[in-house]
Amino acid sequence: MIAIHADIPKLKALELHLALLPGDIEKYLHPMIAEMTIAIEPEVVRRTPADTGSLQRSVMHKTVGRGVTVVGKVFSSVQSLGTSYYSFAVEEGRSPNKPMPPMSAKDGGYSSFVKWVYRHITPGARVQGKRKKTTRLATVADRWKIARRLAWPIARKIADEGILPGHHMFRDGLQAATPQLREIAIKYRRRMVEEHRVR
Repeated sequence: MIAIHADIPKLKALELHLALLPGDIEKYLHPMIAEMTIAIEPEVVRRTPADTGSLQRSVMHKTVGRGVTVVGKVFSSVQSLGTSYYSFAVEEGRSPNKPMPPMSAKDGGYSSFVKWVYRHITPGARVQGKRKKTTRLATVADRWKIARRLAWPIARKIADEGILPGHHMFRDGLQAATPQLREIAIKYRRRMVEEHRVR
């Protein structure tokens, strides 16, 4: 899971105010943090690159903890390319001299990487025709053969040279949502002050 910590202006002050209110801390803090994570999620999704769409669909949010230890999380649950660190690699990029992407799936079929090569490299490919010096458009079976043949050198190049920079969808999504987070913090601070002024 990617962890990005944010210190939102006015949020620290709000937490201190809430800490002085025994018994009803969660009344303000829990819904405020939940609303903040809901605000961040679409900004992350909007910046997440789409291929099959599984990475975008995997972005979700949740709120955990109690009292002043409530934590809001926006994260990706996707497991692709044979590793749970796929979303991290897309976020931060992939450094040189790392292991190659997997060439085969656990079930013996095509790995996610070979499928990626099939989708992005082989469309429109041509192969030798029946007659000499002629070509024809590759069939589906031909494209899979091409994908398997090309996957290894592409994976080797990725392992040696890496893929930089990353897309930083979580970092930039959080930054884009920060004005909303400030407004949410201010809203709950005002609500807290007004409700306790009436008492």
